[in-house]
Amino acid sequence: MSRVFTPLLIAVVAVLNNVSCAGTIDPGVHPKLQLKVGQTQLRLEDGDGVCRAIASTGEGAAARYILDVPWPCQFHVDKAGNVRTIQGAGHVYVLVESSTRVKGASSDDCETFLRSIRINGKRVEVSPHKDRVASCPPFQWDALMFKELFD
Repeated sequence: MSRVFTPLLIAVVAVLNNVSCAGTIDPGVHPKLQLKVGQTQLRLEDGDGVCRAIASTGEGAAARYILDVPWPCQFHVDKAGNVRTIQGAGHVYVLVESSTRVKGASSDDCETFLRSIRINGKRVEVSPHKDRVASCPPFQWDALMFKELFD
């Protein structure tokens, strides 16, 4: 009896753990919510259930950008857990990602939204486009993804 019961109990606990974590940031993982690029400080925060970026340069007022991706969100990180940036054409690009597990016991997919931000000196721009994919982090996005959301 215990041969059948123990694996069944482990499977039920694993499923309940995955369902309970849907739509939340894993408490064991520290999300990357701040980044400094040159003189520009970027911070991500909750704006009534939507991810919002705050950019400040230390010279007074901060600019707020609604990213139109669900909260919680974080900056995309590399395999070492550091915020990943890409440089090109005088800009520094960073991706913001928001991911939730797709509901359903048989699914290991996520609904992940991506938005790119580029910085050039003190100038900050949010990509006019966002992407929606069925991949779950951690995932190393192609460098093209950082820039393509601006085209």
